[in-house]
Amino acid sequence: MLRIQEFGTADRLDMLAMQLFEELVMVRDIVPEETEYMDAKIHRIRAYLQLNFPHEIDLDELLHRNGISRRNFFRYWRKNFPVPPAEYLRELRFEEAARLLRDTLMPVRSIAAVSGFKNTGYFCALFKERFRDTPLRYRKRKHP
Repeated sequence: MLRIQEFGTADRLDMLAMQLFEELVMVRDIVPEETEYMDAKIHRIRAYLQLNFPHEIDLDELLHRNGISRRNFFRYWRKNFPVPPAEYLRELRFEEAARLLRDTLMPVRSIAAVSGFKNTGYFCALFKERFRDTPLRYRKRKHP
């Protein structure tokens, strides 16, 4: 308390306060804004979907682990991607199924299961709707 009354103490305190203020302002500029932060979360969730598309995905659990509400998730997803998450996931599964049909001789039921489709008949119906061909005809056309 005695040093407070020394000459220049107030000036030094003002200078330290100004330095602290400048550092806080600079740090604030470095911290990503909310949209950048949320976009990073959305891209992390998309990467998870890409890696785990063949498995059953509990969206609520995934969102909870990433600390994002359903409402914010869908809002920021729409901002970043042209298709809804369920359609994105289905497209990943179709791409894998088409690749397996082209590059392997695996049975269709195995391809459906490996691609994340639980029911082979449902897979075949969706595949025909998506590619305008049954899986076996697609394979015959595309398999060398």
